[in-house]
Amino acid sequence: MNRRSLSQVHAAAGLIAWCLIASFFIGSLISELSGNPTWIVVVKRTIFYSMWAMVLLVPVAALTGRKLAGKSCNVVVVRKRKRMRWIAPNGLLLLTLGSYLYYKASQGQFDPFFRSAQLVELALGLTNLVLLGLMIRDGYRLKRRYLGQLP
Repeated sequence: MNRRSLSQVHAAAGLIAWCLIASFFIGSLISELSGNPTWIVVVKRTIFYSMWAMVLLVPVAALTGRKLAGKSCNVVVVRKRKRMRWIAPNGLLLLTLGSYLYYKASQGQFDPFFRSAQLVELALGLTNLVLLGLMIRDGYRLKRRYLGQLP
């Protein structure tokens, strides 16, 4: 695969992952604030069935990013590598929480354990949104530099 195609796959995987996480976060926040158990169940079910796309998207973004970066010591590339160390484990926790919250919601168990797990999920989701957003920003900076638009 040539560099341009690799870059497009990398960008698409990263942007789609960010959009999914944003939709999960917004859906969870709105349904929780509404207090409507039916909405909460629908959102948790939707998240549960679509979060598995993240199992594909994040590794694709990571592997293509690693291939594009090569052995670069560029400061921006180094920052992206450091962030990835947090994104992957955070994502695994989010998968676990998403499964747990879907199970609890589908059973109608909106107890303190559900609420606590929901707060943790929102905090981790926001963390991943910020980290992936910074990755996307830095990716655009690298792309502009590679294309000769920046010094």
